[in-house]
Amino acid sequence: MVLEGYVDDSGSSPDRNIFVLAGYISTANQWSSFSNEWELICDQEPKSPDFKMTKAFGSQYKWTPEQRDKRIADLASLVSRKAEYRIDAKVAWTDYNRIVRNKLIPEIDNPYYVLFYHVILTTARFMNLAGIEGTIDWVFDEQGKIGKKVRNWYCAIRNLAPPEYQSRLGAEPIFKHDTTILPLKAADMLAWHIHRSHDQEQSHPVQLDQDTTKNITALLSMPGSTCNVHAEDLEQLVRSTAATPMLQAHCGFFLPPDGNDDSGKLTSSSYSPPRPDPSC
Repeated sequence: MVLEGYVDDSGSSPDRNIFVLAGYISTANQWSSFSNEWELICDQEPKSPDFKMTKAFGSQYKWTPEQRDKRIADLASLVSRKAEYRIDAKVAWTDYNRIVRNKLIPEIDNPYYVLFYHVILTTARFMNLAGIEGTIDWVFDEQGKIGKKVRNWYCAIRNLAPPEYQSRLGAEPIFKHDTTILPLKAADMLAWHIHRSHDQEQSHPVQLDQDTTKNITALLSMPGSTCNVHAEDLEQLVRSTAATPMLQAHCGFFLPPDGNDDSGKLTSSSYSPPRPDPSC
């Protein structure tokens, strides 16, 4: 089985507190159905063309708070029904700039590299832990020049990963805009939610009704994995060699129910995937 993963970023500006990559994984059929239903929902009055969470809370759409909350709740419910697994990885900008900046070779001196690396290989480990068969083809939100570097990163990661990881890695990732690839908008909802909860929620809280809050929270409840790149993880990266950079993170794996338990199972660990060469 070939799965499709869609990932977006949030907080990519260095003036933010954290940088997040997050997204969802499902089958091609599920994503096709998702795209059709997403368009139908956004075409309802008041219409919300090219919906994004930042636009929903700005002045882009002419709606009341109640209409906004209803639209977000409907879209979040759609994501919960069509996506099967989730993934997120995050790092604090202050940690990266203080510990890593200008101490790596230019090809990999970017927090996007750190998060991309963990999204790809942590998902492979999650699939092994959960007994999920198949491979994943990845689609990331358009990143401009960095997308070209990422293609080299992926080639190196795939070539140097052990067989049990290689068997999960599909085609070379592609970079598309969410105006044409609607599953990226599901990733946008998750990345936005995680970024706000860690960066702005205490100082600038978003007021949502109870049903909308419930549906947004459900975006985090499905099986998957979450990675936090801590300061000590970045220090380990700086101490490693340029030829074989050592990346590690503190990851939690939320496994699907196994039939004996109605709830998912959490496995937490400090995780260090195989070292990739910076070039392929």
